[in-house]
Amino acid sequence: MTHEKRLRAAFCYWGWRAAGQPDSDALPRELFTDFGLPLGEAFQLRDDLLGLFGDPDRTGKANGDGIAAHRPTALLALTWQDATGAQRHELRKMLGRRSLDEASVARVGRSCTPPRPPPASST
Repeated sequence: MTHEKRLRAAFCYWGWRAAGQPDSDALPRELFTDFGLPLGEAFQLRDDLLGLFGDPDRTGKANGDGIAAHRPTALLALTWQDATGAQRHELRKMLGRRSLDEASVARVGRSCTPPRPPPASST
């Protein structure tokens, strides 16, 4: 197991413990990673979607905040991966712009790739 995987497993384990669950040597550490990583990725993707499409009055943050700050989000990474040359050009113009109007945020939103579900498990 690599250092990164051990670190992720440790965070997932301590999340388990913080939720009041019992400690047990019988539980394999991989269980925490197998459960915790997809859960964390889903939470982050939801946060990315709310940051772009959510109601600012409900989310407490302005739409397009991540784009203006040029934050490397999973949503933008997926969008970039699947974007055409013209879409990438448009995204480059928007990323890092401190003053994005609603029309600019909407253009970025239309470029975003809908998240794809993970492949079905073979187990």
